[in-house]
Amino acid sequence: MTVADVLPQTSTRSTRGRCPVYGFMLNGEALDVLAQSASVTSSEGQHDQATITVSSPTLSTTENLTDMPISFRWGVTPRLETFNGYVMDVKEDTAQGSNVSLTFTMSILGATKAMFDGKPHFWSNKTVPSAVKDLVSQNQLGYAGHAHTYLWPSLAQTSESDWSFILKLANKLGWIITNRYGVVMCHDPVKLFTESGMYTRLMMGGAAGLNLQADRILLDFQPLEEADALYTNLGHEYGYFTSSGAVQIAQQPGLFRGYTFATEVVIADQDAAAVIAQSGNIDMDRWKQYAMARIWGDADIFPGMCVEVVSTNKAYLRTKYDGKWIVRSTSHQMDRQQYQTLLSLARPSGTAQVAVPAYVPFWQDPSNTGKARPYLSLVHTSTADETPSWASTWSDRRGLVP
Repeated sequence: MTVADVLPQTSTRSTRGRCPVYGFMLNGEALDVLAQSASVTSSEGQHDQATITVSSPTLSTTENLTDMPISFRWGVTPRLETFNGYVMDVKEDTAQGSNVSLTFTMSILGATKAMFDGKPHFWSNKTVPSAVKDLVSQNQLGYAGHAHTYLWPSLAQTSESDWSFILKLANKLGWIITNRYGVVMCHDPVKLFTESGMYTRLMMGGAAGLNLQADRILLDFQPLEEADALYTNLGHEYGYFTSSGAVQIAQQPGLFRGYTFATEVVIADQDAAAVIAQSGNIDMDRWKQYAMARIWGDADIFPGMCVEVVSTNKAYLRTKYDGKWIVRSTSHQMDRQQYQTLLSLARPSGTAQVAVPAYVPFWQDPSNTGKARPYLSLVHTSTADETPSWASTWSDRRGLVP
């Protein structure tokens, strides 16, 4: 019998009368508010968003809050995170009485709001990751991602915002854009899935080997597998002209029951045709298996991470849907009674071959050597005579020393 067999498996994590959102800072100054409820969402291709209802015994108005930079801490120890962003909208609770605290709801957008605007750019002989990095750096955000070798003869940004344009660039390759800690990441999802280690395990409460310190308790798991008869299993084909003016057709590699002709893509040459045709096999929207997983509230799972599902809720599904999945989006809901996290998962298929190296945070990746780390911490050490000493070292978001 495990500890999980004894513990009651409630549908959400109890917050014991306190919404786990605190430490509000507005434009660098402490904001005297108490969170009543909150929703924090992250998704590939989307800005991070938070909606928080708060009350304050000292504030009398919500004027001058809109467009201000804001940060707050959220989560339950030991998995705490910091959200940095901008207040987009404030709505006061008009139903409150005159003798109670001011209550209002803030809509907050993450640090990538800096990429809301854009101006025309033109690049020649540029890779997609390099162009994405240029735009991200111009907005004073960090960048991490995979490399790609194809040099596009021309890439042009016209009226799009910087954020919309990097999504457009990534879509050329079938890649995804995610962000964390103000670092924008451009990744090949297939490579991310096959080569990245699994950050944690999502396990049913009664599963053998459950580690309550490292694993996440899986409350609900709803898988879905695309059938061959669905339109999404039609391949794409593209037409283009050679330098001599001859018409050529490029087809997406793979076995499909038919093809649809894509008319919205302009192809310059045969090399570009090969890149664009291959992007259909990378695009996560065309993968075979999807799932929604619900776990106890957990702040440190983000889109782009890989997780392992163990012992799903139906015995006959275990061999088909257990294993490695990539996180597409997270939605955290919390108030003074409960805290739960909903994950959207995907993978190419249940038979995909994957490597399982140790999890390496992006700031520890060898390709990011010399770049700033999120945290600097002090680690206590002692000698044989118990004389304490202190040494500085880098640690990751979980407080683990590399």
